[in-house]
Amino acid sequence: MNQAELLQYAQQESWDDYRKHYLICYYKEKSDHRSTQWRDCFTNAFLGRHSVEGTLSQQTALDVCRRRSLQGRQNFESTLVTAALLQKIVAEVNERFIAGHPQAYHVYDLCSDGMLIHVSCTAGVGFLLRQAVGSFKVGIDQNGLICHLEATEYRDLKQ
Repeated sequence: MNQAELLQYAQQESWDDYRKHYLICYYKEKSDHRSTQWRDCFTNAFLGRHSVEGTLSQQTALDVCRRRSLQGRQNFESTLVTAALLQKIVAEVNERFIAGHPQAYHVYDLCSDGMLIHVSCTAGVGFLLRQAVGSFKVGIDQNGLICHLEATEYRDLKQ
């Protein structure tokens, strides 16, 4: 099942039936370690705001933010995250949260660790690079899809 089909069921079924018969199975399938479809558990908006890389570096994070901020001419927030972290998050959401997720936006504390670099561009001023330290929080929307990710703590990186 793809994300569009899942969301159709969300519109057609009661929340309990949707969660029991579709959402839980969807996460189980997508979180299987052999699956390459883990991205389907994230909203399109999330994937549009986050650059997913195999490995991260400060230079890559800065380059992505420079490109997206029109070389620093407009304010922009850019987040680079590893594919491995997102895969871990899908697996943890499947194991710990999705079976009891309410039909509302909700934030959960994760045990997963991984790499995330956040870059803030203030137009005409410059760039601030921060690396995630510690654990993460994940937001899941009213349809059960992951729509938000943040670290509980960041440390500034020198350029």
